[in-house]
Amino acid sequence: MIDPEQKLLQEMDRGQQARDLLEHPLMQEAFSTIRETYLAQWESSPARDSEGREKIWTYLKQLEMVKAHLMTTMETGRMATEQRSLMERMKAGLRSRIA
Repeated sequence: MIDPEQKLLQEMDRGQQARDLLEHPLMQEAFSTIRETYLAQWESSPARDSEGREKIWTYLKQLEMVKAHLMTTMETGRMATEQRSLMERMKAGLRSRIA
């Protein structure tokens, strides 16, 4: 079983990695370029190509899911940071009362 402190540190690290990815210019460019490409394909597809349009819609949703996963991981890391900070303040408060 993972120590709760170790779990918080892991979540904090994962959150920072997710933030680094989401804020990296190449990743932002990739998300934007892929989305624009799919939208252009959708706009230029014939109306009768419902199967092709469905595939493009699925691709767009999958792209959004990847981004949402990274954002959720980043938010989990932020909450782990806040929780660890709160735990440290509580520990410090207990130590000061004992001393």
